[in-house]
Amino acid sequence: MAELFDLDPTYVTPIIPPEFEVYESRRRPSVLFVPEAPTDFDIESTPLRDKLIDSSHKSSCPEPQRSSRRKTRSEDGRWNSKDKTEQPSPPPRDPNAYESVPVVEPVYKNPSSAVKSRERDWERLRKYFAWLPKLVIQKTFDCTTQLARIPMSAHLQRHYRSPFPALNVNRRSEGVATDTVYADTPDIEHGHVAAQFYVGISSLVSDVYGVNTDAQFLQTLQDNVRKRGAPSKLVSDRAQAEVSKAVKDYLRWLCIDDWQSEPHRQNQNPAERRYQDIKRLANRILDQTGAPPSLWLLALRYASFVYNHTAVQSLGWLTPIQVLTGITPDISVLLRFAFYEKVYYRTEEPSFPSDSPESIGYMVGIAEHVGHAMTYKILNPETNKILFRSEIRSAASPNDPNKRLDPSDGEELPSPTVIKSKSDNVKSVVYSSDDESDKKDVVVENKDLIGRTFLMQPNEEGHVHRAKIVELIDKHNDKTTNNPAHLKFRVSINNDQYEDVMAYNEILERLEADEENPIVWKFKRIVSHQGPLQPDHPSYMGSTYNVAMEWENGEITPEPLSIIGADDPVACAIYARDNNLLETPGWKRFKSIAKREKKLLRMINQAKLRSFCTAPKYMYGYKIPKDYNDGLRLDKLHGNTKWADATKVEMDQLAEYKVFIDLGKGTPIPKGFQKI
Repeated sequence: MAELFDLDPTYVTPIIPPEFEVYESRRRPSVLFVPEAPTDFDIESTPLRDKLIDSSHKSSCPEPQRSSRRKTRSEDGRWNSKDKTEQPSPPPRDPNAYESVPVVEPVYKNPSSAVKSRERDWERLRKYFAWLPKLVIQKTFDCTTQLARIPMSAHLQRHYRSPFPALNVNRRSEGVATDTVYADTPDIEHGHVAAQFYVGISSLVSDVYGVNTDAQFLQTLQDNVRKRGAPSKLVSDRAQAEVSKAVKDYLRWLCIDDWQSEPHRQNQNPAERRYQDIKRLANRILDQTGAPPSLWLLALRYASFVYNHTAVQSLGWLTPIQVLTGITPDISVLLRFAFYEKVYYRTEEPSFPSDSPESIGYMVGIAEHVGHAMTYKILNPETNKILFRSEIRSAASPNDPNKRLDPSDGEELPSPTVIKSKSDNVKSVVYSSDDESDKKDVVVENKDLIGRTFLMQPNEEGHVHRAKIVELIDKHNDKTTNNPAHLKFRVSINNDQYEDVMAYNEILERLEADEENPIVWKFKRIVSHQGPLQPDHPSYMGSTYNVAMEWENGEITPEPLSIIGADDPVACAIYARDNNLLETPGWKRFKSIAKREKKLLRMINQAKLRSFCTAPKYMYGYKIPKDYNDGLRLDKLHGNTKWADATKVEMDQLAEYKVFIDLGKGTPIPKGFQKI
């Protein structure tokens, strides 16, 4: 071998000087390095290459550095090794020393990052980290993820959706357990009858969200992610709403794992145990303060807030909120008022001197998302509404009482009003806010409602139909006598097209709405038009043209063409065609309707039906008869004598005031009179 490579077999390799030992040690391959060529890596788009190279492709791999070196003999007879390309000189070595190990560029193999068993060119990655040392970059990849990608393309496109939604939310380094709880009393604030409970498995941070049905689970999950961050896992009891397709899709978008407990094994769900503690504390709050049951959801939220800000032994006597966020919480907001404590809060713009600048309320929670850190939820006992106030003071202080709000001499204010429900007795009916009647027990007679009509709410297609009260559904007579809220009526809708059952209170609301517009008239035809008009013209009504409309009652009024054209374009098209106005500016929009002859005829027939001169008229919910015989027909139809009685009263008054003089049948009409 020595003769083959022209080496001196008697030559001994000198000992490396101490100052070059560090450099030599760095040249030795580590256990984490592989003697391979560096891998090209593009952090944006280039896929990572596998570490192992197939033996069939060895010929395409670059040769070791020894093969790229050529040896020359110096003047003293020794061999020198030089690279083909100029490179920095290494420390002095014996030129005749044989390099048994090929020198290659070391490539670090990351053993614990998300991209295992792959290679990275750390020298090339340094420019993305402001040229920090390679060791720092290697350790950074060990403790971070690199999951997002942005494809590199010469054609730049606008992104309307996030390519990786999981990076848009804060992450929560723990799993979250959830459960749905129910109550037998509606919540005072929003009428919720259930709540969705969330608790962190490691930190024990709990959150409560009011719901009406379990279908709102996804909304509460999104709210919890917005507030606390996306957890690593969602633990539930496999309720259908919690494992639905929509929930699965949301968990996929945010890279959240899920796990469900075994049926009938509540002990496997951490939310069950934590909810027992919070429920027990909420019951204690209601018992100690005497708060009504309708405050159950506010009490649960208050108990959850207290537990989140009190030390727990299993957490090393740290508060759950500190374990989750790493920030020491401030509990000043808990030290000022107790739950359901009577307080005075400031009234905005009170009337002087009749009104006090303060009002009485009850503290029912902490406002975490309104105002500054010392803002509270205040229950107004007069309206049962939740207010957010920071300018409050305790009403229990004997030194600063408000005697206008708290009467002295042993007098007490009435207890807070309880929310009315459908099962409560309704003693009075108020038709409008302007009703100043002193009678507080006014109740509409049931028989007076039979035969009345009213306009229904618009349906899904936007059509408004008129309904007529047909009969009273006679059920639970023993209850309906004292409770009109239980009354049910059968109503006929849109000229007996279909029927429906409506409640007593709902009917009164629709009748009250009809009283604001007591009579509805329909037009016969367009008589004439006026225009073009300028904005400064006295007759200008917001449109270039006005049209004179003849109504069923014989009245003719000017109306703007823009309104009539939007309401009934067919009638306007007919008038424009008959008066050669289709080419006139302002009327050209009806040209397309008038051109379609067959369709126009059909639309004309529909318009005639809409504006038929004999269309029924209604006033105060009653159908107005066309004549005396029609009034008798309506009485017979509704089973009463209202129109007959009204006619008799009117005729008696005519006779009483001697309005007419009976000249007998067949007598010629006297001069100065006319037939009516």
